[in-house]
Amino acid sequence: MCVLKHSKIKDISAGRMLATHTRGERYADVGICATSGVPIRLCYQTFTVDAAPKGVVLLIMGLASPSLLWNTGFCCRLASHGYCVIRFDNRDVGKSTFLTGHQIICTASASPSSTPFITLDHQSDETDAELWGKLQTASSRGSSRHKTAISSAMYLRLAYASLIPGGQRLFREAYTLEDMAKDCVGLLDALGVKKAHLVGMSMGGMIAQVVATRFPSRVESLSLISTHASSPKTIWPSKRLMFYMARTAQQMAQKGFTIPLANRLSKLATSPSPDDEEELAQIFASLFARVAFGTGSVYPIQNETLHRQARRIVQWSSDFSGVARQYVAMVKASNRIPQLAKVCVPCVVLHGTVDPLVPFANGVELADNIPGARLVAIEGLGHVLHPTVWDRIVGALVENMSKCHTSGAKSAALKAKI
Repeated sequence: MCVLKHSKIKDISAGRMLATHTRGERYADVGICATSGVPIRLCYQTFTVDAAPKGVVLLIMGLASPSLLWNTGFCCRLASHGYCVIRFDNRDVGKSTFLTGHQIICTASASPSSTPFITLDHQSDETDAELWGKLQTASSRGSSRHKTAISSAMYLRLAYASLIPGGQRLFREAYTLEDMAKDCVGLLDALGVKKAHLVGMSMGGMIAQVVATRFPSRVESLSLISTHASSPKTIWPSKRLMFYMARTAQQMAQKGFTIPLANRLSKLATSPSPDDEEELAQIFASLFARVAFGTGSVYPIQNETLHRQARRIVQWSSDFSGVARQYVAMVKASNRIPQLAKVCVPCVVLHGTVDPLVPFANGVELADNIPGARLVAIEGLGHVLHPTVWDRIVGALVENMSKCHTSGAKSAALKAKI
């Protein structure tokens, strides 16, 4: 049942308090996945103000990230400017459809034994092969009670394949970013929204690019945060960070969080315990601190806030069996630079200068290749929507969206089924 909550937030531009309506989670059938044939249902929430909305904003989050990473306070700030804001869980995360049974396929060996050795970054004298061996040893010490979980060694193969030239060809995806982009359009269709302002972060920014280039008639404006164009010039995270993320995925697998929730409910596998879930929240908090802030970040790591957010994510859904499928869809995405040259809606690219996960140079490349795009460099920010920069980010989004306000967009928002 939908719950309507009211919260008071300050409308910064008007200096007054507005009532923001936040609806509890709802669900929309958005179509059948062209690649897998699976019907997709997305879980979403909306945020609106009492005043007539200026338009609809669709927030698209990144890899393995439920919609809750668009913090409610951030959504309310954005809605306070007169927009109807929608956040949703992508397929294979949170409370949306999981493509259980449609696994990625490793088409060849993806390990140091079959590929050239490459050295880690300058911070270590270890070779990738040596670090690989350490991770494999750590994996072998994990629990074996979760027989239906994705093999933890698979995450190591994924990490290694991401680091070698052409390594993504070693895997076959269960679906594509184009399929995920169609989910977004299907959600707009289900809600009766003809056009929306797209805001995408990280992998969500890649999905937003696909929507803008494949379905331009559905896009009012484009805002890209901490993302890249999947071009040959894309700069990836350091090898050490990639292996750290693989190790985190291993820990999740060993605790049973890569077992599909449906299998747990049908007692085909042992469910993680509350203690396991608390440990997972701690793992997530550590992961956020490592990959989101980066060396040189001027924004403080708020450990208590990180842990609260991590617990909310785990309580929302402890099923992370879809992470590998999302990851392979992302790394196998084709170069979007040629298509981005044809984007003709207002565009802003926001990027932290010390982003360790999607380095800043990727944002520069995006802005250089989208006609009229404005680059907003946030000095000292990593791969995170830090609360201290919400106002700056929201301000940049609203400025970009305001470039295309029309009476048609307003009336479309009013008529939408949200």
